[in-house]
Amino acid sequence: MKKLFLFLMLTAVLFSCNKKPAEYFINGKINNPELNGKFAYLQEYGHYTLTDKKITDSVLIENNAFSFTGRKDTAALYTISFDYQITSNYATFILDNSVIDITFGGDSTIIKGNAESDIIQEYRKWSTIENRKMRELWGKINNAENDEQKQKMTAENDSIFELFMDKSKELIRNNSNNLAGAFVYLDIFYAFSEDDKIDLFDNAGPVFKSVIGMNNIEKRLTALKKIRIGNKFIDFEMADAKGKIHKLSDYAGTGKVVLVDFWASWCKPCIVEIPNVKALYKKYKGKGFEIVGISLDNNEKDWITAMDKHMLEWPNLSDLKGWESEAAKIYSIDMIPQTLLIGKDGAIAAKNMESKELEKKVEELLQNN
Repeated sequence: MKKLFLFLMLTAVLFSCNKKPAEYFINGKINNPELNGKFAYLQEYGHYTLTDKKITDSVLIENNAFSFTGRKDTAALYTISFDYQITSNYATFILDNSVIDITFGGDSTIIKGNAESDIIQEYRKWSTIENRKMRELWGKINNAENDEQKQKMTAENDSIFELFMDKSKELIRNNSNNLAGAFVYLDIFYAFSEDDKIDLFDNAGPVFKSVIGMNNIEKRLTALKKIRIGNKFIDFEMADAKGKIHKLSDYAGTGKVVLVDFWASWCKPCIVEIPNVKALYKKYKGKGFEIVGISLDNNEKDWITAMDKHMLEWPNLSDLKGWESEAAKIYSIDMIPQTLLIGKDGAIAAKNMESKELEKKVEELLQNN
């Protein structure tokens, strides 16, 4: 009987030792003496400001170390960050009821905990390497001695980018219903093509879509689906600099090829691109081609000054709402410059083409009946 009791006791002890902890234990180390006496902040991924409402916990850093303890029955993406005036170092990981060890280094952060955090860490490693390669190449491209060198290095850079994106998409597809896949998707969302953004999201599961920010992504993708290439443009109305209201349909769908150009006076890449847009307008003006500029400015004076300075001859409209512009919402504009090319029949023919390809496409559309 005693043997049986002892066996049962040992079994219970072994079982309890193998059980997942009922709480999380985060042990952090950071080799930065300036942070001693400062706080480490734990917050759910997607909350980017250190406010009391959004911080899950904060602890004092002593002797280059800190620790968090708590309970998290449903795993979620979390970050640990510090006083941004001292360091921009941070870690993103999966928080669940387990023991997580995080060591913050100068160039890298080592996370030991669960399998999904390992996926994030591995992605971080190779994405850092590939991004460094591309940054170095861009530096060389800008200092290239001739066009041949520039074209060769640009092709190399494009190849690195394509491989990086292909690898990222594969990783997301292999983790389409977990938090690690969601993190990678959000991390490089803006680099994906529209079709990839939609495809990857539509094929993801509920855990993937539960991450903070995914509800806004879903709204954006719903808008994108309405304005895919081949669909008819969506009309809106907006005022010009004199206050006169115009509709997009005053230009598009009237038998003309129309380029809708989203820009702003404060956007340096937009200003850099203006000479190319002006050259296109000069070449095809009066031949069935029109440009409609949509400014995402907030300040009317800045908008008008920029139009006068750069001598923009085509129609320009703005509701002076910045990123909250109604046109920007309709066409899911989240960065500028962006362009939308509309054919004679009012169907969207192309988006965000490079200047040379854009000119070829305009020529093609003008020749079509």
